[in-house]
Parts: sequence; structure tokens; C-alpha cells
Amino acid sequence: YAYLQDVWKPVPSTRVLHIAPERQLSLAIRKLLEGQHHQTEYLGLDKRSGLYRYPAWVQKGDITNLPFPPQHFDLLIANHVLEHIRDLDLALAEIKRVLKPGGLLIAQVPWAKELTISSLSPALPLLKRALWQRKHHGQWDHAWLFGQDLTRLMAKQNFSPQFWQPEADSQLFINALEPLMLYKS
Repeated sequence: YAYLQDVWKPVPSTRVLHIAPERQLSLAIRKLLEGQHHQTEYLGLDKRSGLYRYPAWVQKGDITNLPFPPQHFDLLIANHVLEHIRDLDLALAEIKRVLKPGGLLIAQVPWAKELTISSLSPALPLLKRALWQRKHHGQWDHAWLFGQDLTRLMAKQNFSPQFWQPEADSQLFINALEPLMLYKS
């Protein structure tokens, strides 16, 4: 939110897609966009929309098959989503397809900078895979644990990384070990 509030500047007719929108963050972003005094579109999408209590503006959908036309969004937010997607290339291709040229992707993921190569869980039956993922990735539903090759994985779909952290004297309580990962399309 700090990046969106302090650095990112929406233009008239900005379109934002937020995958698996976090309640407080999505409310803050909606308020931020409403304060811009120009027309914007802010949509939410979640594969498990029936599992959570989402507002009506969050629709059901899958990040590997986004129900939007090409080059539709200026910004796509997917905080801690990509680690759940086994077919990362397909998800990134879909994100790339719906982002406008020069659009921005904010995609925070579990990132172990000591890990040279990202870890994708083996294709096992569901229960065995969940147990493996919990042991090796820290959470039963994390297909990926990303490492130093994250920028290479993102570059396969021509996403160029930028890392943002607030000024050193910032009063924001942001984990210095987990920089905000931004990607230009």
C-alpha cells in the first residue's frame, strides 16, 4: 500500500485487477483510487471466491485463464498467489496477456534468497504432495518456494524486475528482508 500511495500514480481510466484481494489492502486501494477524482476500475478475482466472504466486486476466476480481454489492465496485484500455482508459466502468460504494455505487476511471493534454484513440489497424489509441501515449503498449499532464479523465471514472460523499499528513515514497518517485487510488462 505504501508503494501505491507514495510512488504509483494512476492516470484517468486506470484499471486494476487484484487477485485474491486481501480485505484491508483492497479497501485501502479502493479508497485511494476513489480519491483520485477520475474514473478508475478496480476488480477482484479469486478461484475460491465461495470459500471466503468477498464483496460483490470480487468475481470467481482462475489466474491461469483470466476472463478479460488482452491489454486491459494497468496494474495487476497478486500478493502471495504465484506460489500456489503449479503452472507458473501459464499464469504469467495470462497476466502478461491482460496487462497493457508497460503495465505493472506487483507479485509478492515466499522468497528464500539463499536458495539458488526455486523449488517446485513433485507431482504426487494430493495428500502426499500437501505433506511434502508443508515440510519443504513451509505450507501445505505452496507448490513453489522461490529462490535466486525468480527474476529468470519472471523474465521468461518478459517481466523485468524492480525492487522497491521505502526510504531508510521511513516510519513504515516493512520487512527489510522481503523487498517489494515489482515487474514491468
